Amino acid sequence: MPSAVVAASPDLAKVSSGGVLSSYLVLTFVALVGMTRIEKTRLSSKGQVVLPKSVRKDRNWGPGTEFVVEQVNDGVLLRPVKAVQTGSVKELLGCTGYQGPARSLGQMQEAIARGVKDRHARGRH
Repeated sequence: MPSAVVAASPDLAKVSSGGVLSSYLVLTFVALVGMTRIEKTRLSSKGQVVLPKSVRKDRNWGPGTEFVVEQVNDGVLLRPVKAVQTGSVKELLGCTGYQGPARSLGQMQEAIARGVKDRHARGRH
């Protein structure tokens, strides 16, 4: 199987074998091996970029998908923010390791105040 494209710029592209091809040959190479589809978009006057529908569909990126934007040497890289797993309060509190009886908010605040007072008494702020 031919080498895979690992980087591309408007003028040159490096392939994993260490060789260099012109951008025309790289585009042809990519199209022939079916590695990627090249599509074009434009920056709006508001600084917005519309991702082509085929890309959104292939990646399952629906409305409201958040991205991390990373600046790289020859452009930007978009990475979707990974969804935070949700669970019940009981599951969340289970990760704290506390096994005793449930405490009221007042009891927790008193315990915190005692801890702060003890810490200050030891000279640690």
